Amino acid sequence: MTPGNARPFASRSAGQEAPAPWRSFSKGMQLPLAPRSQPHAHGADAAHRSVPIACVLDQTNDAIWVRNLDGVIEYWNRAAEALSGWRADEAVGRVAHGLLKTIFPAPLDRIEAELTRKNGWRGELVHTTKDGNRVTVASRWALHRDHDGTPLAVIETHTDISGRKRLEADRMELELRLRQAEKMEAIGRFASGIAHDFNNILGAILGYGEIARSKAGGGRPIADELDQVIQAGHRGRRLVEHILAFSRSAVGERKLVHVQSVIEETLRLLEVLLPAGVRLERQLWASDAALAGDATLLHQVAMNLCTNAVHAMPRGGVVSVKLDVVEVPRPRKFCHGVLQPGDHVRLVVSDTGTGIPRSVQDRIFDPFFTTKGIGKGTGLGLSLVLGIVADWNGAIELVSCEGAGTTFTVWLPACGETAPARAPETAALPLGQGEAVMIVDDEPELVRLAEETLAQLGYETAGFHSSRAALQAFAADPERFDLVLTDEMMPELTGSQLAREIRVIRPALPVMLMSGCRGAALGAAAQAAGVTGILHKPLLSRDIAESLARALCAGQDISGPSVLSRLP
Repeated sequence: MTPGNARPFASRSAGQEAPAPWRSFSKGMQLPLAPRSQPHAHGADAAHRSVPIACVLDQTNDAIWVRNLDGVIEYWNRAAEALSGWRADEAVGRVAHGLLKTIFPAPLDRIEAELTRKNGWRGELVHTTKDGNRVTVASRWALHRDHDGTPLAVIETHTDISGRKRLEADRMELELRLRQAEKMEAIGRFASGIAHDFNNILGAILGYGEIARSKAGGGRPIADELDQVIQAGHRGRRLVEHILAFSRSAVGERKLVHVQSVIEETLRLLEVLLPAGVRLERQLWASDAALAGDATLLHQVAMNLCTNAVHAMPRGGVVSVKLDVVEVPRPRKFCHGVLQPGDHVRLVVSDTGTGIPRSVQDRIFDPFFTTKGIGKGTGLGLSLVLGIVADWNGAIELVSCEGAGTTFTVWLPACGETAPARAPETAALPLGQGEAVMIVDDEPELVRLAEETLAQLGYETAGFHSSRAALQAFAADPERFDLVLTDEMMPELTGSQLAREIRVIRPALPVMLMSGCRGAALGAAAQAAGVTGILHKPLLSRDIAESLARALCAGQDISGPSVLSRLP
């Protein structure tokens, strides 16, 4: 739509007066009425009955005005006063669309050409009222001509449709939210479906990483590299937990997070992965600013945005990361989210890459949408970023131009200050005393990993790839084992079913269940089977050592870290 300062016709000079009937439109022009048909009507009364046109037009709910060919208002009805806030004596004599700062849906000369050609025009306009508000109207224009066909004036009728437009906008927003909710539900199903397999992969990475680290000793470069592998595995483990919680619409635990230290760690990891020709610039001024959230999820926000920035520069360029704290004095609405007044942490990630086409900017946060080639992107990164930011009552601003790069600005409510997190002090692992542990998992590499891990912890192990084979071995010698550690999702017998059968044979034996999934259904199945506790995959040597030690010492009276779920 284009704003206009109407001089609609050039057919006569600005100084030429409009014909007298239009200049006197509001000064007594009469509308003739049909003669009365009643018997008492007679003579001149029957032949010369009329009513002022202005009185008729003042009864309509539509705003009506008449303007001459220069756009100057010559008549202004009461509905026009109500719509615009301008009284008739204030409006008459002024240029209509200049007074109302009218925004047109097309160039004004095109509208005028259609008006001249068809003697009428219809469309939607946006007017600005006297008090500065904008109203959307359905506008109808009629070109009035004299008997010779010469244009005399334009009669404009305007119906206020602002309320209808707001309802339509609200409906569209609700539809968008519904589609977004459906997509997020699809992500939830997808996440739940891959959690088991992904946790098995992470379990192998973490488990063998810890074994390799213990063999590497200290003071060697490879030890530091293995520490980075293990740290990345921990982050992946926490991310899976958050994705599963997100898929269940659960609100994750929130703690004070030292923002700058998390961003610094993210950028250190990013620098190792930068391709040749890409340079990283940083300006981190958040000091000890904190937010209420989760460090792993903040890492994911920053890493996803930075990774996208790198991918947008196949020929090289600059990734710029800025972090600071700003005060938002009043509510601000962005393309994704509304900020409330207060201090906010602001993370800005910019690149000098190819930019995002305007045609897809509204879709880039949709789950599974990607502009990358096959095998180069999942379409989940930005949707995850948006989900995290929205969960923390933040907002995202996107500015991009094709060929000129992209800037993402993330706003997150600040929560005072906090000190950087300290590395937790690690106590010595509790070791076994040669107790025999049955390990059951349908993944052979995980069985081998568990056997090696438990052997280093001082346990005797017996591994099985089949739950039925494990049950047969247990039935043949029930007193051989001190504890059973079994996966839940297995063919033949699930872990819960295996636990039930084992407890029938030996009711007091501790049985620990391993699972990459969570939820009430798993807890109910485990409780019904008499399971001692649940270990959540991927497993770490410390989790296994502490959980098994407690289970063996206290039977079913166990508790401990979050990896071990205490059954009611």
